Amino acid sequence: DRDMRKISRSFYALDADGDGIISEKDLQAVAKMAGRSPRDAEHIVDILASHDSSISVLRFADSLAEDVIDGRALRLAFESIDIDASQEISAPELFEVLSPFSADLTLEMVIQHIETVQLETTKFGGLDAFDQSLNFDEFCRLFPARTRRISRLEQRAAAASEASLDLRSRWLSVSVGVHEWLEKVERASEQLETLRNVSIEARRMQERQEALDGLRSNIKMADQCCCNPPGPYSNLERMSVCTKKEKAKRQHRMEKAEKGEGRREKEAEILLGFDTFLQDQAIHFGWLGLLTIEANRLAKIKASKDKQTIKEKEYLDAFYTAGAAEGILSKVLQWSKGQACEYESFVDVFAEPESSLPPLPLS
Repeated sequence: DRDMRKISRSFYALDADGDGIISEKDLQAVAKMAGRSPRDAEHIVDILASHDSSISVLRFADSLAEDVIDGRALRLAFESIDIDASQEISAPELFEVLSPFSADLTLEMVIQHIETVQLETTKFGGLDAFDQSLNFDEFCRLFPARTRRISRLEQRAAAASEASLDLRSRWLSVSVGVHEWLEKVERASEQLETLRNVSIEARRMQERQEALDGLRSNIKMADQCCCNPPGPYSNLERMSVCTKKEKAKRQHRMEKAEKGEGRREKEAEILLGFDTFLQDQAIHFGWLGLLTIEANRLAKIKASKDKQTIKEKEYLDAFYTAGAAEGILSKVLQWSKGQACEYESFVDVFAEPESSLPPLPLS
């Protein structure tokens, strides 16, 4: 199986001469490469080697069994030792199993070891009854390598839980502002679509001029939204300038690399935070001033209106300018809504993490 293949790869990595066994010479060569004492190799041979001072792949696998043992194997081992099916292994039952492996082992030593395991269990929130018998949880703690592995997994789970709480907190700190911002931009986009049609289709001149005023104010509002997305950053303009300078430098380096005058480098990765994603996007993709051209065009048309010199061509220009602004806002909204929806989905998962599997009963 997978574990045996993994163990076999480790075995044959140590088998320097490829004769199918690990000799003391093989271990001494590895010890020398690792900067360890040759006596370490001798110690391993004394423990694991057979009568001819060699270690077979099966004996090597036995020595690593604890590193790959799983819950199912432990359950089977537990039940095989629990002769009376009491769901606990008594000291005499454990002594009966272990005594063939050591003539020096005594029942008192087994009892002492059980009490040590139970003491360790109390540190992890277990029961504090020293009853000279092992339940399944206590039995699992007889395998320190597995216990360490489970501890590392628990630490990873705790770290993941802490990170999820932090991300959830970050999103909740801006979620109200994000939704208000989206509604404001969407309302401006809808107004642009309505008013641009009025500006060329209305029969009354006053309606068309009011539509021009509405187009200008809505584009101005949308431009302000793009320049000031919600988030914790306070100086987007300065950050945007720094980003543009860095992009220019990177582009210059890439051009030199294409000419063979420098080293190629990867495209810079953009990281979006749960609370900064709109501001990050604004900085890296030029949202600051995104609608400046359209806003200036409509300001120029409004100046003509104020002078009573507006012409039909300028109404048409306003129509197409508003259409271009609407298209830009549509892309901004599509991306922003998608990101907000994605983060909300993550936060929903963070808020209700999947519960742990219950302990399996003895079969």
